Formats: sequence, C-alpha cells, structure tokens
Amino acid sequence: ALTLDLAKKGATWAEVKQPFKRRAITAAVQGGKVVVIGGLTPEAAAVPAVTLFDPAAGTWADGPKLPGGERVGFSPAAGTVNGRAVVATSDGSVYRLTEDAAAWEKVGTASKRMVARLVPLSADAAVLVGGAAHGGNPTAVEVVAEAK
Repeated sequence: ALTLDLAKKGATWAEVKQPFKRRAITAAVQGGKVVVIGGLTPEAAAVPAVTLFDPAAGTWADGPKLPGGERVGFSPAAGTVNGRAVVATSDGSVYRLTEDAAAWEKVGTASKRMVARLVPLSADAAVLVGGAAHGGNPTAVEVVAEAK
C-alpha cells in the first residue's frame, strides 16, 4: 500500500506495510480510518475479512468480518455515506459499519451483483452502479437507502 499526504508541501508517496495479502478488495473511510473490505487471497479464495488502517498512527487492526459467508468477500461495493462505511455484497445485502467499527448492521437490500460501485448520493443514500450478475451485467442504477 502507498500513501500520499497532500497537506505536506512536496508530498511524495510512502510505502505502508500491510499485514495481509488480498486483491479484489474495496475500501471506504470511517472516523479517519480506511476500511479495507473483502478480497481474494493469493490462492484466489474469497474472504470476508475487514482490516482498518489508521493513517495518522500508521497502524492496522482487524475489523469485523462481513456477514454472509466467504463468497460475499469477493469484490463487494463500498463507499462512505453520512460518515459511515457502507457495503453492498453479492448476496444483495447492504450493511453499515457501526459507529465504533465493532460490527456490521444490515440496513437494506439491493439486487444481487458483484464488482459494482457504490457512490454516495445524499446524506442517507447511495447509488449502486454496474457490476456483474448471473445472466449478464446489470444496466440499472439502483438507489440504496440506509436505515436511519
């Protein structure tokens, strides 16, 4: 992983050692931390792992696993909505990380798709765009509203 502190004059990229090897991950931001979600191991096994990176301290910590089994960790869609990490998994579940980052709470349901993107729309909603699903690639843009 690399970081770039744009607040510093003459900023340069700095390597950050990470405690895991995963690809096909997604990420969101919550409470000043980067929430790294899911992915594939070097052996191509999907994992529902969640890892939190604190750029101010330069430290990593394990977060709560995604609910729903191993396959939901393959390329979920994530974003930050109203300051909280939100993730849409391939089984159609939409979760939000609790304020203390200790657990995921189910806040909605979306169409079943993977490799999609979750884009913030308003203070309490996001748009699920693109992706892949059984039978082809979805063309619908879907509004995913959070529970308040």
